[in-house]
Amino acid sequence: MKRKVLAAVCFSVIFAFSAMACGGEKDKDEIRFKTLTVSGTTVTSEVSFSNATADFSFANEIEVNGNASYTVASDPNGTKVYETKVVPLAEGDNTFYILETVDGKTTTYTVTLRRKPTYRVWFITKDGSAVESQTIEEGALATEPTTTPIKLGYTFAGWDYDFSQPITKKIGINAQWTVNAEMSPFTFASTATTCEIMSLIDKEVTSVTIPDYVTSIGTPAFYGCKNLENVTIPNSVTSIGIKAFYECSSMTSITIGEKVESIADSAFKYCDKLTNIIIPDHVTSIDKAAFAYCSKLTIYCEATSQPSGWSSKWNSSNCPVYWYSETEPLESGNYWHYVDGKVVVWE
Repeated sequence: MKRKVLAAVCFSVIFAFSAMACGGEKDKDEIRFKTLTVSGTTVTSEVSFSNATADFSFANEIEVNGNASYTVASDPNGTKVYETKVVPLAEGDNTFYILETVDGKTTTYTVTLRRKPTYRVWFITKDGSAVESQTIEEGALATEPTTTPIKLGYTFAGWDYDFSQPITKKIGINAQWTVNAEMSPFTFASTATTCEIMSLIDKEVTSVTIPDYVTSIGTPAFYGCKNLENVTIPNSVTSIGIKAFYECSSMTSITIGEKVESIADSAFKYCDKLTNIIIPDHVTSIDKAAFAYCSKLTIYCEATSQPSGWSSKWNSSNCPVYWYSETEPLESGNYWHYVDGKVVVWE
């Protein structure tokens, strides 16, 4: 009799052990997370989801065992429930609540899922040529632009950023520039297509060379450069600013480039040693007093008569003016033409 009881006890123990070994624990009334990490009632993902992941299915993530059930909610009280158990993922951290119910008892799990945000990376050229911005997913690398920015008067020296570092926020990356040697005598402002000389740094120089990409001479760029003798304005220049050469009293000659369209108020005022100047026919605007107090100046205009865009007081000092004519005029007047590239006045 004792032997039968002992055998029955042994059988019961073996059966219980076998049931546990064969998955008895698996049948425990509870929910289990397949890929997410659980610490107490805090649930997280070990990796952030790609920005391309717009939603997440808890139905695919949670395994239900035994008599357990659960709901997915946006608040810990379960006020707003996601019936499909599929939740939308906004960029950044997203918090959801899993309410597990077993035999009328509720356990609330707080789940945090991160969808990688994207950040705008833009390249600041400080008025240089435009470079497109980039949209980079968090943790990824920005790509160094293949287009080299252009800024007249400068040489591009690279970007102030280590492109081996992952992007973790929106960022502006600045272009670095070095001033070209030929522009070092000037203060100037430029973009990819324009370059304006603002001033001459050394006012005592006797001569300057204006680079052939300068597009304008500003106000008053060479004001008071009393030792400046000769200036050639390159064909790239389209405008000469107010008082640009005011009181350049040593200047004896100036050559105006083929693209100058405007000469501003008092541009050459008090250039009292300037003896002659040829104004190209594409100069459509000259403001008042442009040559005031140029007592030795003779003006040769490639226009055949005064253009409508010139101020009525453009020659306020009544300097001698000659208008261009390829053939000798029938009527008396001041006319000139070119002979072998030189100015000749019709007699």
